[in-house]
Amino acid sequence: MSAETVSGVVVGLRAVSLDFAGVPVLVELSLRAGAGDVICLRGNNGSGKTSLLRILANVARPTSGKRVGVASCAYVPATFDPVPMRVGEWLTLLPRHNRGNVSAMLDELGFDSDPAKKLADLSFGNLRKLMLAEAMTSGETLLVIDEVTAGLDARGIEATCTQLQVLAATGCAIVSADQHDRPVPHGAKLFDLVEGSLRKRPMPSPGDDDVIAVEVRVKRSRLRALDNWLRSQGETSAP
Repeated sequence: MSAETVSGVVVGLRAVSLDFAGVPVLVELSLRAGAGDVICLRGNNGSGKTSLLRILANVARPTSGKRVGVASCAYVPATFDPVPMRVGEWLTLLPRHNRGNVSAMLDELGFDSDPAKKLADLSFGNLRKLMLAEAMTSGETLLVIDEVTAGLDARGIEATCTQLQVLAATGCAIVSADQHDRPVPHGAKLFDLVEGSLRKRPMPSPGDDDVIAVEVRVKRSRLRALDNWLRSQGETSAP
């Protein structure tokens, strides 16, 4: 574990720039994600969201600047060319030291296909749910997710947002990107990526008098951490 992680930063970018064929995509951009942070990047197509996430996920290097923090993460790209394998076989290619229950997570997300199917035979929505389930049960301290709610139905969106909040409550750092009009987990830190730079903006919220009840299924061992996190956000939990 690096000194950056010990000090509370799970992943960070320091003055990162990225050029493609001499055209600037990211310009001296800095960002830090600590334990419990949920960060969502917004931006138009071609704004550099995917490039930024790839650097955060440690699968691409910037032209200049530095990435610091944990070396490994669970990364969900926006697109994925299915390999000629069945669901179970594909999961064995992604060994995790602290793997959670993938089947339970698939049920939570509303995965409604046959796990014995080949990846290429899954619908886009079910393929996305599989990739999200793998990431959210990975046990990694950093999750990087591109187009986080793409292809999901209402159940999948709600379950994904809820589970990301649960993971943040247990100390994970989550950085995602999505389109402007798609929902994000409550309490997420929103950034617009414009002309290669990040601009922080307030999180849109329901009306002051609106109260939303959310049912969350969580292991008993994680219940106290979730309750403490909810209280830190000014929310309440039922006993």
